[in-house]
Amino acid sequence: MTMPALPADGDTSWGNGDWAAEVHNRVQGNLTATTPSARTIGSGAVEAAAGNHAHSAATETAQGIVELATAAEVTAGTDNTRAVHPAGLKVELDKKAVKLFTTTSQSATSYTLALADAETHVKLSAATAVTVTVPPNASVAFPVGTTIVIRQTGTGQVTLAPGSGVTLLAAGGALKTAAQYAPLTLSKDATDTWYVDGYATT
Repeated sequence: MTMPALPADGDTSWGNGDWAAEVHNRVQGNLTATTPSARTIGSGAVEAAAGNHAHSAATETAQGIVELATAAEVTAGTDNTRAVHPAGLKVELDKKAVKLFTTTSQSATSYTLALADAETHVKLSAATAVTVTVPPNASVAFPVGTTIVIRQTGTGQVTLAPGSGVTLLAAGGALKTAAQYAPLTLSKDATDTWYVDGYATT
């Protein structure tokens, strides 16, 4: 674009504001186009139409366009060119967050674990023997990795009983609390398989 020359000293051929108006008109003429095209001003190029911009992808050392990662890409954790948005980050943080146990109490002498018991501390307070049944996955689908702590707080001994098709793996086959206040910890290892740890006896 050729800019108009400044008027020489003493040149009154342009009235007040004429030079500024001329510059404005010429700039506008170069930046307005009916079809996308590049206009040169000095050594730089200005795109005439929106959507005709060409940008490079951002890197760790250069600015540019950033694509947001999908949920699968966030989970995989191997992509180093896409950005993680808050929603995607929260999903992964929730998976790794420390789960805080809540405590519930049961006074019956027979109790079948429910989905609400996942990641909880279940206290059994009956004065006579108590049977706690671990239901099959088909009835109560605890996620693999679920932990449940069973504790005998009453004088009634607590016995863990496997539901249909359930396998309880315990050292020496010990599935009963060994004394009042003794804990038994259930950890789900597979669809219908649980480990049992704690202060137990046969």
